[in-house]
Amino acid sequence: RQDEIGILARRFYHMRQQIRQQIAELNCRREEMENLARHDPLTGLANRRLLVERAEHAFTVARRDNPRLGLLFIDLDRFKHVNDVLGHAFGDKLLQAVAKRLRNQVLAHGDMVARMGGNEFALLLRRTDAHAALVVARSITKAFERPLDFGDQMVDLSAGIGIACWPTDATDVDTLLSHSEVAMYAAKRRLDGPQLYDAALDSASAQTLSLLTELR
Repeated sequence: RQDEIGILARRFYHMRQQIRQQIAELNCRREEMENLARHDPLTGLANRRLLVERAEHAFTVARRDNPRLGLLFIDLDRFKHVNDVLGHAFGDKLLQAVAKRLRNQVLAHGDMVARMGGNEFALLLRRTDAHAALVVARSITKAFERPLDFGDQMVDLSAGIGIACWPTDATDVDTLLSHSEVAMYAAKRRLDGPQLYDAALDSASAQTLSLLTELR
């Protein structure tokens, strides 16, 4: 129609199209913000927040389906030295290469790799007991034996890897993370490969903290 009603109808139509486009743009921006809030911008891996969310969901599923979860906590050795000698830009490239190498270790659907911050990473493994988690950890250690080649620079890489499993080592996500980190520090001290969590490690940590407090 070419009368006033037709003109008004067309204006309403265009207005509706503009509103629909604005809503789509807002939804897109919201998705981008949510993605940034749950992923590490440097490596594209999940961050600590998303790892915790996935772990909590995995706990819920595991209680009903298959009560086994493994968490590997990984801390790169000598990373600060690499940053100091070769610069932060090279350090970023190294972290990206490590992220790619760790992704290759996650084969099962639902498993994930996360960057926890700095030079720390974590692997959440579904349907995994201590033995299976140790196999993955040793595979990572073997993968790290191959130097990273950046064309004009070769970098030898190693890491301390701590392992904690649910339900044997923890009853909630925070405890699982804490125990895997305790095991990781033990692995870095002992220098004999990946370390499974043991309650004695916590006892030793508590004794060390008490001793430091008394000395101070």
